[in-house]
Amino acid sequence: MDNESIQLERDEVNAIIKLILYTKFECEEAGTLTYSSSPLINSALEKMLNMYGYKDDWDEVFSKIPEVNKNIAIKKIELFEKQENNCLDEDVKQQVLSNYVYPYKW
Repeated sequence: MDNESIQLERDEVNAIIKLILYTKFECEEAGTLTYSSSPLINSALEKMLNMYGYKDDWDEVFSKIPEVNKNIAIKKIELFEKQENNCLDEDVKQQVLSNYVYPYKW
């Protein structure tokens, strides 16, 4: 797999970070679960958070997940299961939840 690179302005990176965090922790649509728990999107988010020398600041921001964000994650997974009429097994649910709450630690 070839790697491509692009140059983004700091404001562009910040906008993308905000979009990802909005999708994860503010948007309640069950259909966004695929994006909220995507390892690929989390990988891109990690790279963006590490840009511009602010890694330590971001690590502090994401050191503890707020209860409201945890509840949104759980609620969205439950809504997804209900809409799909398919309960995820516990191991899969925990993996989805772990990916979902990134960059927070579960």
